[in-house]
Amino acid sequence: VDAEPWFRRFLAWEEIDERDLARERDLDPGVARPRRLHTVDKWQALLYLAKCCVVQGKDKAAQDAYLQALALYPQWPNAYLGLSALALQADDLDAAEHYAQAALHEIDSGARPHIGAFVEEAEYAVGPYALLQQIAYKRYEKGDEGQLAVALGWCEKGLERTPNEPILTDYARQYQHGRTILNRNQAAI
Repeated sequence: VDAEPWFRRFLAWEEIDERDLARERDLDPGVARPRRLHTVDKWQALLYLAKCCVVQGKDKAAQDAYLQALALYPQWPNAYLGLSALALQADDLDAAEHYAQAALHEIDSGARPHIGAFVEEAEYAVGPYALLQQIAYKRYEKGDEGQLAVALGWCEKGLERTPNEPILTDYARQYQHGRTILNRNQAAI
C-alpha cells in the first residue's frame, strides 16, 4: 500500500500552533474551519513520509522529509537517525557519521521537549550506536584496519544501553563475530 499520497495530503493542511489551538477550542463548534495540522502531527507525518519514501527507493524525497522534520524539532534524534541511515546506504560515511553523532548528542543531552508524540525510545538506546558501528565496519572493509576496534567499541556502548532482549541478543552476536575477527587479526601480527 502506497501511503505517500495520504501523508502528502495531510501535510498540505494548514499548520496551527499551541496558541491558535487554544483559541480555536473557545470558538463556536458550529463554525466551519479549515482542517488544521498541529506542529507535532506534521513532524510525525514527515517522519512517516520519509520512511515510506525509503521503502519505495525515493531517497531524495526521504531526505527532504527528514530535513523538514529536523527543522521543526531539532532536539529530537529521529530525523538525524533517518538521515544517517540514508547517508550510510549511499556510502557517504562522513555524512552518516555526522548525523549519527548529532542523534547521539541529542539523546545524551536529554533536552527533548515534551511534544506529546509517540516515539520508540528503544530506537534511541541502540540506533546511533548501530549506525556508528556499521560506519566503522564499512571503513574497516575499505582497508582501515583500526576501524574494527572502533566498531567493536560502538557495539559495546550499544550493548550497555539497550533494554530490548531480542535486539540485545542480535547485537551480542554481531559483537562476538567482530571480536573473533579482531582477535584473529591481532594473532596474525
